[in-house]
Amino acid sequence: MPAPGPLGARRAARRSAAVAVALLAGCTALALASPAGGADPATGCRNGFYLVKGSTLFRYDESAGARVTVAQLPVRVNGLGYAAAQGLFYGIGDYHHGSRLVTVGQGGTVTDKGPAPAGLRGAFAGAVTGRTWYLRSDDELYAVDVAPASPTYLKVRSKVHLSRDVELGDFDVDPADGALYGVDTDHGPGRVTRINPATGAVTWLAATPTLPGSGSYGAVVITPDGLLHALNNTTGRLYHVRRSDGRVTSTGDGPGTQHADAAGCPHQDPVPTPSPTPPPSPTPPPSPVPVPPAPRTSPPTPEPTETVPPAATPPATTPPAPKPSPSPFVASGYKPPLPPPPRLPLTWFVVVAMLVPAVIVAVRGAVRLR
Repeated sequence: MPAPGPLGARRAARRSAAVAVALLAGCTALALASPAGGADPATGCRNGFYLVKGSTLFRYDESAGARVTVAQLPVRVNGLGYAAAQGLFYGIGDYHHGSRLVTVGQGGTVTDKGPAPAGLRGAFAGAVTGRTWYLRSDDELYAVDVAPASPTYLKVRSKVHLSRDVELGDFDVDPADGALYGVDTDHGPGRVTRINPATGAVTWLAATPTLPGSGSYGAVVITPDGLLHALNNTTGRLYHVRRSDGRVTSTGDGPGTQHADAAGCPHQDPVPTPSPTPPPSPTPPPSPVPVPPAPRTSPPTPEPTETVPPAATPPATTPPAPKPSPSPFVASGYKPPLPPPPRLPLTWFVVVAMLVPAVIVAVRGAVRLR
């Protein structure tokens, strides 16, 4: 193939430059469109919760009655807590080279945030409220800052010693009182247990019945309706505890597991702030009771309305010409003619015409008699 001339070389150089510019623009657009920090788009978790069994991440609906598989995580994660303002779960990743802090998106994307601070490498129970991530390791309760703009982000702010030895596989924060609740199995049957995060005081709730004590309850979450859901790792059953009256129900959730953890994803305040009571308004007067109309068999006949016709305008008439006055009008030097003699009526003429021959006959008869 012959070598291209100078004109062909210039055209090829221009084409190569255009292709490079297009590739650079496409890469820039992809970089801008990709979510930062491995965040996933919202996947529809509203007032439900996420639960990880082994390395499988599940999403449960609000009533814990149905679940969907979200993703297979590349690493086992413990101590899950949901930061609602960020739409992310914080956890402890169990990597081969050690424990590390991670975030988990709602689609299952895991982002490594660095090595876990000392004391948190064996943490396995966690929950987030506001900007604080509570983690339990042995008999210590740690408070970790999860506000990204804070200078102490992902650092331990404080820790307290628990007042009692407990075996809590997981716990969750109840926003109604800010306390941590889980199921303790260190003293026989499982008991719903409360932890004061400020003091570390541990108490058992006497109002709730005991749960099966075999195994650990490694996944605990409180939904906005106040129910506490706890997964028994040994049996694989999910227990639903209504703490107000002690009612407990359970559902099968598959086989048992050696590793489980859970965290809720509330999207609305479960304890709404009551609005101020408005002043009582005056009672309105009772409205009159409507009287039902009488049944009609035929449409009513409208009553005749008397209409007064407008006054008729009389037609314009021409006044009659005045008759001449019978009194003669005598002008100077002028004499009116004499009126003609009155004419006999026709009846008189007939009578006269009939009497004349009779008179003549009578006169002749009288002459003959003489």
